[in-house]
Amino acid sequence: TLLAAARRHQLVILCAADFDYREIAENWYRAIQRVGLSNALVYALDTEVHVYLSGRGVPSVDGSANLEEWNRTRVARHIQRAEAERHLAAAALAAAGHDVLLTEATHVMLSDVTPMLHALAAKGDIDMAVPRGNCDGKAPVGCNLWWNLVFLRGAGTSGQRSRAVA
Repeated sequence: TLLAAARRHQLVILCAADFDYREIAENWYRAIQRVGLSNALVYALDTEVHVYLSGRGVPSVDGSANLEEWNRTRVARHIQRAEAERHLAAAALAAAGHDVLLTEATHVMLSDVTPMLHALAAKGDIDMAVPRGNCDGKAPVGCNLWWNLVFLRGAGTSGQRSRAVA
């Protein structure tokens, strides 16, 4: 099961998708399976994608009710609500004590990332890791952070977990 795999790897690999991304999310999961992992989960932004993915054996959780709550906020565009919701879903998994690798459904895994993430976590007091991009020296603060690939350290100390969730 997903939870057994998550405990074994101490990691949940997560992406979010709506019905328009259903086939991309399925491909994302199949790529993870091809590298020998089974600790992946799709956060379904609508019921239709959850039904589609579940019917094809892709672990999915129906987050449509949570996304509907965002409809009452000032976050007006669907993409803004989806971005906010997937980060909250990742934070909830981290708060439950799981390390989380939040990816885009368009990220295709070519090898097992768990050894690299475990090595990163073993280096010390890592709360969260985010890759940098646009390191051209023109950005006013240096390199931009890519928030579409985030590692949250929920399986670490309570301090690491609290800082990652915050």
